[in-house]
Amino acid sequence: MKDYISKYLKKVFDLIRKNQKLSMIIVIIILLCIMYFSIIKNVLILILLVFLSAISKLYHRLFKNYLGIDFVLFSCVAASFMFGWKVGMIVGWISLILADYFGNRLSHTSLISLITLVIISFIPNIITGQTFFVIGIVSTFIFEVIAAPLYMLMGSDVPKIITFLSSHFLFNLIIFMNLSNFIIR
Repeated sequence: MKDYISKYLKKVFDLIRKNQKLSMIIVIIILLCIMYFSIIKNVLILILLVFLSAISKLYHRLFKNYLGIDFVLFSCVAASFMFGWKVGMIVGWISLILADYFGNRLSHTSLISLITLVIISFIPNIITGQTFFVIGIVSTFIFEVIAAPLYMLMGSDVPKIITFLSSHFLFNLIIFMNLSNFIIR
C-alpha cells in the first residue's frame, strides 16, 4: 500500500511539473472556490430555484388546464427569505417569465402575477420571527387574495380562477410543508 501511494504521488508531482500553467490555473480556481464558497453556493441555489420554476409549467404544453401547479411562488418567497426582497423579486420575475414561456402560458395575465410577486417579495422581510413555513403560507394566501380580483378585472372566467387559485394554494401548501426544512436564512 505504501509503495502504491508513493508511486501515485510521484506521478501526480511529475504531472504538475510538466503542466505548471495548468496546475497554477487549477490551484487558483480551487482557492477562488474556497474563498467564495458561500457566494457560489447562493448562486447555485438561485439557479436551482429558477430552473425548478422554469420547468414546473411544462405540463401545460401537454394538458390544457388551469391548474396552479408550479414552483414560481415558492422560489420567490424562498429567495426573498434567504437573500432579501430585491433578489426575491428578480427570482420571482425570471421564474414566472420562463415558466410561462416554456409552458406556453405567457400572456397578458402574466402581468398580474408579476405585479403580485413584487408584493410577495416583501413579505418574508416584513414578517419576522416566524418559520419559513408560516411565511410561505401567509405569502400564498396574500397572493391568492390579490390575484383573484385582478384576474376578474382582466376578464378571466370565475370557474377558471377558482380552479387556478385553489390548486395553487393547495400545491404551495404541500410544497411549503415538505420543503421548508431546507430553507434557512
